[in-house]
Amino acid sequence: MSRMRNRLVFLAAAMFFVHGSRLFATEFFGVTATGGGNTVTVGGSNLINLTDNLINEQSSFASLAGTNLTGTLSYGGIPNALVFTENAAQTSATITIPITGFTKTFVGTSSSNLQSQIKDFLKTDAEQAYAQFLEAVNVRSAVAMIDGNPQASTALIADDLFTRFGLHNEQSTELVSAGGGTYLGVNFNGGMIRADDLNGTWGEFTFNTGVRLTDNVGLCFGTAVDYRDEAASDAYTLAEEVALPITFINNRGDGISWQVTPWGFGGIAASYDQVAGGILVGGGATSSLALHMGPVTLSLADQINYDHGVDIAYDGYGFDTNVDQWIFKNGVDGAFQFPGTPIFVDASIAYSNFLRNAAVPNFWSPSAGVGLAFGGHSSLRFSYAGDFGKDYNANGGQVALVLSY
Repeated sequence: MSRMRNRLVFLAAAMFFVHGSRLFATEFFGVTATGGGNTVTVGGSNLINLTDNLINEQSSFASLAGTNLTGTLSYGGIPNALVFTENAAQTSATITIPITGFTKTFVGTSSSNLQSQIKDFLKTDAEQAYAQFLEAVNVRSAVAMIDGNPQASTALIADDLFTRFGLHNEQSTELVSAGGGTYLGVNFNGGMIRADDLNGTWGEFTFNTGVRLTDNVGLCFGTAVDYRDEAASDAYTLAEEVALPITFINNRGDGISWQVTPWGFGGIAASYDQVAGGILVGGGATSSLALHMGPVTLSLADQINYDHGVDIAYDGYGFDTNVDQWIFKNGVDGAFQFPGTPIFVDASIAYSNFLRNAAVPNFWSPSAGVGLAFGGHSSLRFSYAGDFGKDYNANGGQVALVLSY
């Protein structure tokens, strides 16, 4: 096939940071193409492979060769995310994004001239159309990669910090000062997801460490790596985090303790299958207020954070990560350590709310765990964790190890 069609599909790939179609309930992507009286419908998990077959009119699309072509793309639960047409002579093409109202028609004197027009568009105006579409996807798709649902990159980073410094407060100044002033923590969690009729799995690994700067102030660093598989379409998040836990009330016996932790992060989200990616930066603050009564600890956690997308450019092409999101998280936790033993149990419930438009605007996250406390302030914990929102549910588990020395 012509280079023009390769450019056309590149435009589709570059402009669409979206997810699936209800027409393909078990597939992340779906393409319906018509031409010459024939209609072909194909689903898949990799956008490049799927559109390459269409562009080259091969495999399932071989019957459309040499015809006036019309194709629609569904992407992660959004039907008709992209519509494109091309005439048989390859001198005219139109691209339409129904959910944003964008449309662009290219008319050339030849196939190569049309290709040149599309290339120039990609290097000038395409990034704005991409940014507008990206924003629309995050408020429509429950499996959007970067924002708007419990497994999106913005929510995953917020949840990691909320768990560590809020509900369980694994990096409290009291813990860090228990030994030589240093701690390290390792966490792994994973589970099953069902969102917009798409099934998936996820796994996340975090490594964090910290040191006491003063009696009431610590400095902590963390790395979070997340992998998601939604209908066999893979996505990844990597985030580096820095936090400054400040203890205002430090009570090692019965009574109240209170810690507030300002923090910031920088992260990358990427998916080859979905032809999507972006850079995120942001920060927030987490409050952990705890009441200690012998073997019982009751905690109240609150958090607010902001996420912003960073625009990037490569080889003359611009790509916008159009994210401008605030997230509120609130939760309570109760823990009980059996007297005379290292065994403890705990249970918590948290409520999360995207303050700006999102596909899953709010959700509940229950958790219950059992563990061993040893060495004064070190622990090993096994727990269940879930997320439940509109057309969304996830169930999984976590293993968390904290060592203070």
